[in-house]
Amino acid sequence: MENTLKNYAAYLEEQELAEGTVDIYLRYTNQIEQYTAEKGISKKMILAYKESLRKRRVAPATVNLIVIAVNKYLKYAGYRECTV
Repeated sequence: MENTLKNYAAYLEEQELAEGTVDIYLRYTNQIEQYTAEKGISKKMILAYKESLRKRRVAPATVNLIVIAVNKYLKYAGYRECTV
């Protein structure tokens, strides 16, 4: 996973994203990797993660940012069918 995240970080930087944006995307990528570590990545797990954010009363704008970041990673990692 560490190698994948390094490659993903390089990919984000190649897209000329701001340093802060890259940091945010990597933070949420780490969170989704940890959340799905035991059961694996699936659309069901991504939806459950999104619901867990709502239950923790994360602000809707923040949830949207997280979904954007997670979807970008899922597409990069070959899990396009898991995007929400």
